[in-house]
Amino acid sequence: MDWDDYFYPGTSTLRNKWGERDQNLLHTMEYQVTKRRQRELEDGTATVPRDFGPDHIKGIHGHLFQDVYQWAGQYRDVGMVKVSAQGGIGFTSPGQIDFWMLSVQDFVRNTNWQSMNAGEFVEAASLTFAHVNQAHPFREGNGRTSKIYMQHVAELSPFRLDFSHIDPTMWNLSSELSRPSPMRPTIDATYLYPAFAAATRPATQAPPAAAPQQGIGPRSASYPRAATAAPQQPPQLSKPAAGYTPKQQPYRGPGRTR
Repeated sequence: MDWDDYFYPGTSTLRNKWGERDQNLLHTMEYQVTKRRQRELEDGTATVPRDFGPDHIKGIHGHLFQDVYQWAGQYRDVGMVKVSAQGGIGFTSPGQIDFWMLSVQDFVRNTNWQSMNAGEFVEAASLTFAHVNQAHPFREGNGRTSKIYMQHVAELSPFRLDFSHIDPTMWNLSSELSRPSPMRPTIDATYLYPAFAAATRPATQAPPAAAPQQGIGPRSASYPRAATAAPQQPPQLSKPAAGYTPKQQPYRGPGRTR
């Protein structure tokens, strides 16, 4: 598909199974059905392959968005660039997504998550997410998909991830700053440490009962908004994360993102 093929002609609304042309209404409808599909993954009504590679993340996305998009569970085939305070830096090119996800899979499978303390888990989880985020496998829905993926990773450890404890501004900013930039062409997962530290809880600690969320609309459910400021210094933890150094191949093509 070309970039414009994802949209209804003359609109900025993604083609969808409902044929809905109103972008705001589509966001609302999408949010409602994906929340239901997310609950199915969380309560075990639905399952996906837990191999932590391409099939795993495609399975999550495919289940979440099966009611909305024909391409649910399929990698994007267009380049995407997010323009922010750091400038316009592309996500991984479509042809490199599998390479990145296989590298992440190798890291997850070969990391001894069960023996980690909280600080080590924060570092390894941040590093994992930073690379999944840069892979940005799908045209829409990467934020929701990657959070569920990270919750599955956390199940390998003595910890769980509760993303409701992360301040949205912190999440948006740290996700953006961890990505390659014109000044730094490689990932820096240290920017994500505060966010993952805030989300990390002992696995033995029961999650709180679900409560209605105030002010959380469908637009906040997906990928973070553009960052506008940077912390003074990246946080430091006492022990370096596991040696995960896949080749950095940031995409610099002409794709766009809205």
